[in-house]
Amino acid sequence: MADTGPIFTTVGGDSATSISADDLLNKPAQASTGDKKLEAEVAAKSLSQTAKGYAMILVRVLLLQAVGIALFSRGFLLSRPVFEDQSTCVDRPIEGAFKGECWHPKAFDRAVFVIVDALRYDFVIPQEDDSDLYYHNSLPYLYDMAKKHPENAFLTKFMADPPTTTLQRLKGLTTGSLPTFIDAGSNFAGSEIEEDNWIAQLTGLGKKVAFMGDDTWQALFGNHFNVSYPYDSLNVWDLHTVDNGVIEHIFPTLDNQYGSWDVAIGHLLGVDHAGHRYGPNHPEMRAKLQQMNQFIQDVVQKIDDKTLLIVMGDHGMDPKGDHGGDTLLELESTLWMYSKKPFFGKPIMDYSERTVSQIDLVPTVSLLLGAPIPFNNLGFPITEAFVGPKKQPNYENLSRVSQLAAGQIHRYMKKFGIDTDAESSFWEMLKKSSLNHAETAQKCQEFAQGILEQFRAKWVQFDIPSIYMGLGVLVFTLATVHSFYSNLVDNGSVKDGNSYTVFLVGSVFAAFGYFVGQFIPSLNSLEPMYVAGLFMAIGLISISLPWVIKHLTLRRPSVNRWDLFAVFLTIIHALSFTSNSFTIWEDRILHYLLVSFGVVMFAASFRLEDIKERTIGAWHGAMFVILTKLASLSTLCREEQGDLCRTTFYSSESSVNSPYTIIGLIIVAFALPQIVKSFYKTTASYVGSATVWIGWGLCASILTVAWYWVLDGFDTYSWKLPSFIDPETLHSAKLAVARMVLGATLVAANYGWYSGSLCVKVDVQRNNQDGKVRAAILGYSNIYGSYYFLLVLNIFAAILIFNKPLAGIILSLLLYQALTLLELIDIHDLKGSFIGPVVLGLLGSSYFFSTGHHATIPAVQWEVGFIPTSTITFPFTHLAILANTLGPVILTTLMGPLLVSWKTSPSQDPERFQGQQITSLLGVVLYHSIISITSMVCAFHLRRHLMLWKIFAPRFMLAGVSLGVVDVVAVIAATASSRVTSYINSIFNKPVN
Repeated sequence: MADTGPIFTTVGGDSATSISADDLLNKPAQASTGDKKLEAEVAAKSLSQTAKGYAMILVRVLLLQAVGIALFSRGFLLSRPVFEDQSTCVDRPIEGAFKGECWHPKAFDRAVFVIVDALRYDFVIPQEDDSDLYYHNSLPYLYDMAKKHPENAFLTKFMADPPTTTLQRLKGLTTGSLPTFIDAGSNFAGSEIEEDNWIAQLTGLGKKVAFMGDDTWQALFGNHFNVSYPYDSLNVWDLHTVDNGVIEHIFPTLDNQYGSWDVAIGHLLGVDHAGHRYGPNHPEMRAKLQQMNQFIQDVVQKIDDKTLLIVMGDHGMDPKGDHGGDTLLELESTLWMYSKKPFFGKPIMDYSERTVSQIDLVPTVSLLLGAPIPFNNLGFPITEAFVGPKKQPNYENLSRVSQLAAGQIHRYMKKFGIDTDAESSFWEMLKKSSLNHAETAQKCQEFAQGILEQFRAKWVQFDIPSIYMGLGVLVFTLATVHSFYSNLVDNGSVKDGNSYTVFLVGSVFAAFGYFVGQFIPSLNSLEPMYVAGLFMAIGLISISLPWVIKHLTLRRPSVNRWDLFAVFLTIIHALSFTSNSFTIWEDRILHYLLVSFGVVMFAASFRLEDIKERTIGAWHGAMFVILTKLASLSTLCREEQGDLCRTTFYSSESSVNSPYTIIGLIIVAFALPQIVKSFYKTTASYVGSATVWIGWGLCASILTVAWYWVLDGFDTYSWKLPSFIDPETLHSAKLAVARMVLGATLVAANYGWYSGSLCVKVDVQRNNQDGKVRAAILGYSNIYGSYYFLLVLNIFAAILIFNKPLAGIILSLLLYQALTLLELIDIHDLKGSFIGPVVLGLLGSSYFFSTGHHATIPAVQWEVGFIPTSTITFPFTHLAILANTLGPVILTTLMGPLLVSWKTSPSQDPERFQGQQITSLLGVVLYHSIISITSMVCAFHLRRHLMLWKIFAPRFMLAGVSLGVVDVVAVIAATASSRVTSYINSIFNKPVN
């Protein structure tokens, strides 16, 4: 008998098995070398083609769902039409206006606008002397002047229209128009305003405008500024650069050192940035408000009697210092108008009650400076600015300006096309009535308010056909995902034909749709890109439909109880979107579902026959529950949860973690590698590259991330810097550390992973008695899972740098809990069940909340966009925010193939094995697809619900973005798992020379 070479023992399971070298390599010893090489080449090519086919399944799903989401969003998130009409001095909205004037005689020659970003109203109103809140009584000057000199200073609550993002507020403050919900998404993409606005009106009259501060103004009005000093506005960690720049340049401007001027605008950002970084109740906020208090006093000293000074905020901030939503604290800002000459009428009510809409500033400023009211304006003049300072109010002047504003609104209404007979009759009656001036002003205001409410309703009309088209594409895609998922489960693999068919058909149909859409009248309402996307979807559906129908009609095996349990968990999560109460408590619902899974697994473990498996199963089931409860301790409350929720993610009322969380992250740096090591040791996989990745790399990565937050602590917690380090050096050091982490994890580590260092080791020993050589192959029984998981660790470490210290600790819990899930799936033999993908999806959704997020705009942690860069840099800033927001979803989707490959030895049928891994990925996509479609259907069904824009619309937007990210990560995971399978197959099935 021929010598078969050394005897190999595979180590890592419950027992060691001795096999020969030829058995290990899955090849008959008798085959010739040439035959084996040819067979290996054919097998490798077949596996490569199959892997491409599997990847193209996910690409097809990605394209279809992208089109569906885009169409639905287009129909649901409408933007208002923009008219380029301009008001002119000669074309007055009413007859009999002031002769020889441009609508109204100007009251001031010059105006200075000081915008203190996020100047919440309660920041300027005095509180009890014993108040211990840092933002109280730190900016008293505005209130004191309005109280002592009401004819010179006027203070009022300044109500913003949501969304409370700076770009949208500036548009409202200059055009007098209302934003729509989707406008919040364009806060980082300002472009020149096309609508009529008071800045354009003033420059059209030959006025000179000087600007300094927030560079958003430069993007919107850059062509209208004679003098401009813009500063980067979105680096929320920088509290001083913009403010110092405004202070440096505004006083020389007022002294005419930069030339003559008529309007000066200074937009300061320190208060807003202090809120974002620390929250309002922080010493830095007090320092900023005190600085603003002194700055405003200095500006007052510089102006003359012919200059109007307006100090205002663009929005407020919530208790954490964020904004973007529609809570009362975010909507309430401040307006203070000052003139050295007596000018303002007595406030019509107390300061705590008087409220002015921000769009009311537009007609007020326009008429005071002698300019026409912008064409798109829906605001109404502020009464106190036109009744005069005398005891007997000048109602004649108020009546005139009220008629001008109402007339312009009526003109806009006719342009918009909603001029009904009732409004026209009322307007004609108003012009011909013999009412006294006060009554006329009141009637005009009522008319304007009624029109404003009509426009609010008009701008929430939906494009129903687009919504139905989007839902139709998404529902078909859901059926496609389900049919692929079921086929792969039943048959192990699928031959998808030519992988490039998807690209060919999609491209041809998209190009055809792009051109045809411009000639079909019924499609004129859709932009060309949407028509192209729709036709691409039709093309992809056409090649998928026969396959889907065939496999949906096949008889399926009976569903086991674990699949039913998975469906039950998915349905409960999906149904939570049918109620606003359930939606706002989604985080708690997810915790209950995960705990339920852990308890069921714990109980099911006692039915296992092997006592060792029973013990291990019960242990992991219990740990799954404990880890869920630990993660649930980290909470971020939303306004609607009220007193039933207490935020623990941030310390007190701030936007920063407790400094103790940095210590916790350092502890995790040493604890997490030991935890991962313990899982690897169960299969003897803690060998080879695992010792480098886990024992050294993972620990070093987390420690480096912790070091970044230590450096950040010198700013965040006001730690004292060493004398030889200045703030600029500190900032550079932080950037260097962040980029070092990203370079090490995304470039070096992934290159090392791709190079293919497996977590196996051959331990060769010679038996002195029989002379036989025995080689123990350590890690053989988990060779796929241990290798693929190293990629997960790379991405985990990269995501970690974009998350705050407590979130880093929580993500470490997620990694631990995911490994626990993999063990439970293996012990209970559930690698082909839907329960694994569903629980992975639940984990991603649950940890989204535990890492300090909610389905609200203010909950987005915008500041992390400046961790890798100093300024907004596409795509790094955007990817940083995405990694912070959806890090748990990215990680759990990436771990989809591990549901099959964990604790699996080299397969003799790699094509079928790869199909099983794609099946698990499709299961994750299927779960997220169900959740996303359900949230969209509920948002559409409840489109007249009072809480639509506050609760349901943000949740659907989160679901849409999450689904897109899941699809992209699934394609990456499929490619990576194919690499793992083919690489390992090439080693353990290569011919022996």
